[in-house]
Amino acid sequence: MYVSTQLRSISRREEFIYGAPPATLDAYNTIDMYGEYKFSSLIRTFIQLKNITNKQYFDILGYNARRFNITAGINFQL
Repeated sequence: MYVSTQLRSISRREEFIYGAPPATLDAYNTIDMYGEYKFSSLIRTFIQLKNITNKQYFDILGYNARRFNITAGINFQL
């Protein structure tokens, strides 16, 4: 079994816009988690949770980032 957690913390910052005054982007924090379980050397299952707090944020002004989402699956190796 494997489990990991990631905390991403970005501080307040300014984005410079050509021909306009700079815009201030707010600080934000996101939490991601990943878990994996190996049944054997051939089969494993996993789940990944991103932006668990469902925080709306901008890395680049005007472009939304992902909200809360889940990815899960089973891998078979032949």
